[in-house]
Amino acid sequence: LVLELLEHETLNAKELVEIFADGQRRPVRPTWLSSEDRPISAIPPVRTPAEEAAEQQRTSDQSGVVSQGVPETGPADGDGRG
Repeated sequence: LVLELLEHETLNAKELVEIFADGQRRPVRPTWLSSEDRPISAIPPVRTPAEEAAEQQRTSDQSGVVSQGVPETGPADGDGRG
């Protein structure tokens, strides 16, 4: 992989498949818990503010609703300063 990246700088999906074709997958490991008493949880990780904003943006893009009062188009005069 390193030699290919040094030569081409960027690799597409097909090239990566070729590079890793001879690789062997390791067996799936069990979930690591810090304590034997800690149960495996179905609760997902806490989202960061950036992840929350991205999800809100995706939701508003799908529904066509403007998010947090920000217009979907630029300012009327087009100078970009609002």
